[in-house]
Amino acid sequence: GAREGSRQDAAIGKTLVSSALIDRVAGGLGRRLVEVPVGFKWFVPGLLDGTVGFGGEESAGASFLRKDGRVWSTDKDGLLLALLASEIIATTGRTPSEHHRDLVERYGESWYARVDAPATLEEKATLGKLSPEQVTATELAGEPITAKLTNAP
Repeated sequence: GAREGSRQDAAIGKTLVSSALIDRVAGGLGRRLVEVPVGFKWFVPGLLDGTVGFGGEESAGASFLRKDGRVWSTDKDGLLLALLASEIIATTGRTPSEHHRDLVERYGESWYARVDAPATLEEKATLGKLSPEQVTATELAGEPITAKLTNAP
């Protein structure tokens, strides 16, 4: 659930490489989901104007709005997540891992693995010229492809 006293109309933000479980949880909470390219800078406008209540990256960095609606930080902060984990344990008596297990039971598992693969300059140039029309796949890692963008939204 939501943190008591927090803004209930603010969106949940994630980078496009973050777990699809976040999408399902946001939908289950009736929250708007904002998906941005990799890079925490994409969350900053929404955090500053209060339209994004939480922004998180797969690298375990995040920021969110304070209960009074002001932003905690405009850069990803790992310490904030440690404090949040402590708050979760203190207020619920359960660990974040236990809460995650509940979310998986409710919304389904979302497997995630990061694979870094080297690419030559030629391969990078070829990818850079790829158009949305050339992408014929309809899903990626079991999730539907809902948009094909060449520029950040």
